[in-house]
Amino acid sequence: MKKYIIPIIIVLVVIAIILIQKPFFRTSDTTTVRIGLALALSGDAASWGEQERNGVILAQEELNAKGGIDKNLVEFITEDTKSTSVGSTNAVQKLVNFDKVQYIIGPTWFDSYPGAQGVVKNTNVLMITPSASATAIQQPEKISNIFSVWYRTDAITDGLAKFMNTDAKKNIALVFQNDAYYQEVQDFFVTVADKNELNIVSKDLINPGETDFKTLLARMKLKNVDAIFFGMYDESMLIGLLRDHTTIAPNIAIYTNQDARGWINNKDYQPYISNLKFVDNAPMSETFVKKYTERFKTEPTLSASTAYDTLMIIAEAIEKSDNPREYITKHSFSTTTFGVVSFDEWNGIGTKNKQYQMFQVIDGEAVKI
Repeated sequence: MKKYIIPIIIVLVVIAIILIQKPFFRTSDTTTVRIGLALALSGDAASWGEQERNGVILAQEELNAKGGIDKNLVEFITEDTKSTSVGSTNAVQKLVNFDKVQYIIGPTWFDSYPGAQGVVKNTNVLMITPSASATAIQQPEKISNIFSVWYRTDAITDGLAKFMNTDAKKNIALVFQNDAYYQEVQDFFVTVADKNELNIVSKDLINPGETDFKTLLARMKLKNVDAIFFGMYDESMLIGLLRDHTTIAPNIAIYTNQDARGWINNKDYQPYISNLKFVDNAPMSETFVKKYTERFKTEPTLSASTAYDTLMIIAEAIEKSDNPREYITKHSFSTTTFGVVSFDEWNGIGTKNKQYQMFQVIDGEAVKI
């Protein structure tokens, strides 16, 4: 019998050490709400995915400090979408079919990287993206358990068209990277152009990799274009367009979206963006900016606040209803991004909420106009 005593003692000591060093081991009466995160942690959208991860972590910490959701601690299962449609679909498939989660935040840039709609269609999984156009992700059909807490493309393009009208611009050229999101941006802008007395002179959807825009810009000059509204993810394309604009058509005004904020302190862009005007998202609440900055030692950008709001919306829906999806469609929510909001027929944030503001790059700074 003695020969078994030492091994038994060793095993007991090891177990004791594990229990001491692993305070997160939960007792049997502690349960969790498992939420899947389908975030872009690599690839073109990684900076957005990082902001979204920080946003949901901040919300998770606040919820768990108060006892969790309906007394259940919030636990994340995170998958990298790799900034591709295949990656987004694989991430959601794993979360739904293997991890068996009932709630998913993401995918990042779901409008540019679609495909996961079919994974959650006809399931009880509630999926809410913090960084994709509601109208884009509901194509070609609306799926009732998919929502978006991102800014509305139709509201932002309408705001820019109104500003161009007051800015005395009439003949507009549209130049976008050929992708689902920018296709929608172009379509919405064309829709609102006429009522804002804007004449669309040309529309160009450019495939990724193109860096020479000299011929395109020269053609715009011949057509008396007043302004260019452009948008691209591909940095080589962006630099090429901005560089050639400075050389070929510097007198044509240029307008873009919120991505321009990331160019202001980038030396690769700085020589080409003087006087650039851009439509930016409505500002986040000062309270959110302060607590995010204190937690992560940097100010929030992009989809940080919408990701935070997404988890808070899910938490409220779980706590107050046995049918969170139905609850979300019928109730209003207080958010750090838009104020008090409700979801519309597209399962997106209603367009009555102020969703944009205009800026101009002046002396290397973004100045609100």
